[in-house]
Amino acid sequence: MKSVSNEIKRKLRAQTACINWTTVAIACGAAILVGILFAINGVNAKLFKDMIKPACALPAWLIIPLFAIAVCALTFSCVCVLSSPAKLRPKQQKIMPVLYFAALALSYIWIPLTYKAAAFFASFIVCVILLAILCVIYTLIARTEKLASVMLIVFAVWAAYLTYLSIGLFFVN
Repeated sequence: MKSVSNEIKRKLRAQTACINWTTVAIACGAAILVGILFAINGVNAKLFKDMIKPACALPAWLIIPLFAIAVCALTFSCVCVLSSPAKLRPKQQKIMPVLYFAALALSYIWIPLTYKAAAFFASFIVCVILLAILCVIYTLIARTEKLASVMLIVFAVWAAYLTYLSIGLFFVN
C-alpha cells in the first residue's frame, strides 16, 4: 500500500514540476475577479428571488464558492497544459488557449443569461456548447496531461450542473 502511495506522489510531482505556481495564482485570481464582476452586474436580485428553482438546485450561498472552485480548476488546467513540456502539435498549441478562453467566457456569459435576462433556454444552449468544448479539450489533453484532465473533469461536473439548472429553470418557470 505504501508503494502505491509513493508512486502516486512521484507521478504528481512529475506532473507539477513545470508549473509556475505564481502564474497559477494570478490566473485563478483574475478568473475569480472576472467571475465576481459578471456576478455583480449579471444578477437581478428581484428576478432571482421570484424565480422558481428546480428540485435539486443548490442554495445561492453554495453556488458562489463552487463557481469559484470550478473556475480555478479550469484555469489550473489551462496553465498546466500551456506550461507543460509535453509538446502539443502546432495546431493544438494555437487552438488550446482559444478553447480554454471560450470555455471560461461561456461560463461567465451563463450568469447574466440566467439571472438577469431569464433566458433559460439560451443558457441551456450555452451550457451544451460549453460541454462540447470541454469534450474537445479533454480529448486533446487526456493522454499527456493527467492532472489537467482531472481539473477539467472537475469543471465539467460544474458545467453539467449548470446545464441541469438551466433546463430545470426553463421547465419550471
